[in-house]
Amino acid sequence: TRSEINIPYLTMDLQTRQPKHLEVGVSRNVVDAEVQTWVREKLVPYLLQGTTTSLSNNNNNNNNSLSQALPSPTNLSTLFSSAIMNSLECTSLTPHALRAVILVGGGARVPLVRESMREGLVHLAGDAYVSGSGGNGKGRLIMP
Repeated sequence: TRSEINIPYLTMDLQTRQPKHLEVGVSRNVVDAEVQTWVREKLVPYLLQGTTTSLSNNNNNNNNSLSQALPSPTNLSTLFSSAIMNSLECTSLTPHALRAVILVGGGARVPLVRESMREGLVHLAGDAYVSGSGGNGKGRLIMP
């Protein structure tokens, strides 16, 4: 799949005094590769170092945003698995306690993000539990 990026009136040509537009095409493979690289090189190290504020009220000194029970993430689906598991560990819940996942923001429209989230949840809860994961299609966890 190929997407066209069109940003009209990006700048002005100083000599001709005419607007310049950005019109370029990019393939889904290029976008996915860039996202995976960013996740591996920037996001995972940031999450492994921890953040300045913790979302949980647990009493451990771990400010890490990723699960300590799972190996260090190597791609987007294992990153989602680890982040979800960390959230569940902080609340003493299991993956089977989830009923739905709602993805918000611009990244939710990226097919790689949706598929990686589904794969991450399948890794945690099992194929038959996640709807649309290729199992029996009757999973209890709803994914967009």
